[in-house]
Amino acid sequence: MKKIITSILFTAVLSYGQQLPQYTQYMLNPYLINPAVAGTTDHFDIKAGYRNQWMGFNSNPELSGVASYQVAPVTFYVTAHGHIGKDHQRLRGRHKNQNAWHHGLGMQVISDRTGPTSHITVQGSYTYDMSLNKKLRMSFGAFVGVRQWSVNGDRIRYSDGSTGAATVNGAVDLSTLLPTVSFGTWLYHKYWYAGFSILDVVPFGTSSSAYKDVVNASKSVSNSLKQHYFLTVGAMFHPNKEIAVIPSILVRPTLGVSVSSLSIDLNTKVRYKNMIWGGLSYRSSDAFSVLFGVLIDKKYEIGLAYDYTINGSLRARSNGSFEIMLGYRIDPRAHVISPSDFW
Repeated sequence: MKKIITSILFTAVLSYGQQLPQYTQYMLNPYLINPAVAGTTDHFDIKAGYRNQWMGFNSNPELSGVASYQVAPVTFYVTAHGHIGKDHQRLRGRHKNQNAWHHGLGMQVISDRTGPTSHITVQGSYTYDMSLNKKLRMSFGAFVGVRQWSVNGDRIRYSDGSTGAATVNGAVDLSTLLPTVSFGTWLYHKYWYAGFSILDVVPFGTSSSAYKDVVNASKSVSNSLKQHYFLTVGAMFHPNKEIAVIPSILVRPTLGVSVSSLSIDLNTKVRYKNMIWGGLSYRSSDAFSVLFGVLIDKKYEIGLAYDYTINGSLRARSNGSFEIMLGYRIDPRAHVISPSDFW
């Protein structure tokens, strides 16, 4: 056909290539991908982050007379979570209720834009955290919320040089609201942790006919949510009292799409005196990453990451990816071993 969208990212998003945002610093805020993390720390946790993926990747720069614009993913998020019924006051050398069960509550707001498509997700979470023995705890959690998906017809570029011509029932923009439901579990010990979560458990969706005119008049594209799986494992080793080495892995199988795949993140973080740390990360067939962070006065966190893209076609058109995270820990009244000790 004459009018074919040439932005490979737009096509990838509508075919579920990256329905959810990608995070290099997921280990600094695993609550982004697992609701069971809420309330597991010994403090109330607030974080905000920004990610500019594949910087400089613009739409159709080869088409003369067509203004290019940023089409690569740009993500912003704010998360907050804490515990209920968890008292860390000292009682005869022990922490009162350290081994008892408690609850966790949290919420997150995520904004993600990729070319002409964008979504805003608002979710709340509940977690039940219990003790398996004196050293091992396990939590179960769930996200429930809503996601608004949008397509901006003004930002669509076609191979014939035309722009902004796509309409849906006479409207340039298309927007739809979809409920979200996710589940996760988190197992943690003094020296290791493991978590598993399924985001968008129920594949809510609307009629695909709405996208028909936007993408291809003879082929519709479904906009239903797909399940996303996350398995993460990490451990902590102490060569001496001042240094901690923290390796971790994240496995993300992509199922139910045209081409199923498996993405693996391998990470190593070295922390000095629980104040400053650096790390390296590798994402299979995608990028190498350099990470750096500081914890000031045991309350204020800053995390930075830069991804060097190893995918040939993306590397030729982008300058890598940049990510920043800012965090604030409220009222850490006593030190109790918790997942926060790992990141």
